[in-house]
Amino acid sequence: MNVPMKAVAIGWAVAMTCGISGILLAKRSVDRQRLEVLREKNRSSYTSR
Repeated sequence: MNVPMKAVAIGWAVAMTCGISGILLAKRSVDRQRLEVLREKNRSSYTSR
């Protein structure tokens, strides 16, 4: 099993790029949902008075 090191390096680069992109997109989605929940709570606190 003799895989050239260049192919392994390219594979790692692609995997790391996809992984980091996935984490950033997930974080962005969670932050957006959290912000929406805070906005909704803020609206309801003003309208319930």
